[in-house]
Amino acid sequence: FESIATQMGFPMSGETFREMLLAIESNREELGDFVSYDELEFDYGNDSVTATMDAEFSDHDGTLTLTFDEKANMTSITLDPIYSMGEVL
Repeated sequence: FESIATQMGFPMSGETFREMLLAIESNREELGDFVSYDELEFDYGNDSVTATMDAEFSDHDGTLTLTFDEKANMTSITLDPIYSMGEVL
């Protein structure tokens, strides 16, 4: 996994790459097919950077969050559905 991730341009561990695949797969049924994404927004912490972007899918929108350490290695990735107020209540 590590060599595939590095070829993608994101140095990350095999476990982080696995997390990415699981995040996408676990939400695929709810979100549907990928359509488009917004610009990345960055939040700079003391020892990490978090990049967040909203993405449009065919059935439901979601938020993709990438976290990088101080050496620019991706340490975490999540894909979370965006729920409307009506869906939450």
